[in-house]
Amino acid sequence: MISTYRGLVLLAAAVVLASCTGSSPSTVPIDAEAAHQLMLTGVNFTGILAPTDAWVEVAQRGCREGAWDYDVAERLGQEAVDVIGSPLPAFAVWMLTVQACHDRFPQDALKKGPPPMPSG
Repeated sequence: MISTYRGLVLLAAAVVLASCTGSSPSTVPIDAEAAHQLMLTGVNFTGILAPTDAWVEVAQRGCREGAWDYDVAERLGQEAVDVIGSPLPAFAVWMLTVQACHDRFPQDALKKGPPPMPSG
């Protein structure tokens, strides 16, 4: 009886720990204030007026797909047409992503910083 109980407790603890690791590609929770800040960041870096939920979607994609990698940020920027209505510079995707899920960024990516801003 005790060993069965202990086994269930260990199993439950393993499930809880696995769900808290942050290594899963699941959606990052973003509250209303954080969503508003993402919208402000998106508009400020691009001049594109888009709904808040569109900027959140770009950030969520960046978190899921690893936009700390410049090539991924570039690709997601091009794919943003379906969400924002216009392509985005990799710099903007990187900034939105780091704002939404900086704890998922590898340390070397944070030290490297964002891709260069587009000139012009």
